[in-house]
Amino acid sequence: MTDRELFGEIAVRKGFCKRGDIRKALCRQRSLRRKGKHKLIGMILLEQGAIDNSQLISILRHMQTLQPDRPDVIDFGPGAPRPYPHPAP
Repeated sequence: MTDRELFGEIAVRKGFCKRGDIRKALCRQRSLRRKGKHKLIGMILLEQGAIDNSQLISILRHMQTLQPDRPDVIDFGPGAPRPYPHPAP
């Protein structure tokens, strides 16, 4: 496991959803981005019924443990718009 494990990778590894669910959610995310909107993949998976609230929380908690020194930072990936400014590391 790396210190930069992606949300979808964690969801699949934990058995919460299938890779096809992730592909569908990423396609939806790209479609929204082309329209100038940004939505986190976790929210898309939740809306699509691929994961439930407790699974979303479990994944987010896991992601937070990967960067315990920066609990305010969630890596949205290269080129993704930031929902709020982050201080420089």
